[in-house]
Amino acid sequence: MVKTVTSAKTPYCSPAMLAQFYDWRPIARLCQDSQTDPDMTYQQFLTSANVAGLLSSASGEAEGAFFRAYRLVAADLVALAGTNAGDYLSNLVAGLAVWGAYQRRTDFRPVPEGAQEAKQQIQALGNGDKIFGFLETAQAGLWDVKPETPEDIQARNGVIYQARAYWGRRARDQRQGW
Repeated sequence: MVKTVTSAKTPYCSPAMLAQFYDWRPIARLCQDSQTDPDMTYQQFLTSANVAGLLSSASGEAEGAFFRAYRLVAADLVALAGTNAGDYLSNLVAGLAVWGAYQRRTDFRPVPEGAQEAKQQIQALGNGDKIFGFLETAQAGLWDVKPETPEDIQARNGVIYQARAYWGRRARDQRQGW
């Protein structure tokens, strides 16, 4: 059975936005296929297939983190366009694309801090530690589960403890640590 594709068709960051968030010149050099190629112009950078591929791959990586456990769907991310959260998403995708550009060429190190931060932010958004500006997500909050101990159950004084025998604690109760 073929699965239903929920991914968006276009990247969440354009090459122009990538150039807005990061210096495009080193990225253009990283996207060249050989050292002997002449440097790209800005217009060539905007239309480069390698840059487009990096942005699509980075968008897919972001979707993979966000779609886990149905936290978000592609329509949610597309709805962010034109908002502050949409620019934040574009910045994260740009950081992932820069990370990919540096991984493409092993002779360029270190990876910029912004690209490393983007990886951490994507992870935090995927885990639910950070959220995008959706009202429903903000209202839901985070689950904080604290397991109950036997002392908590006893202090609650529920029906089970009210119906205990009247003549003190039994030896069988002490074996369980209550």
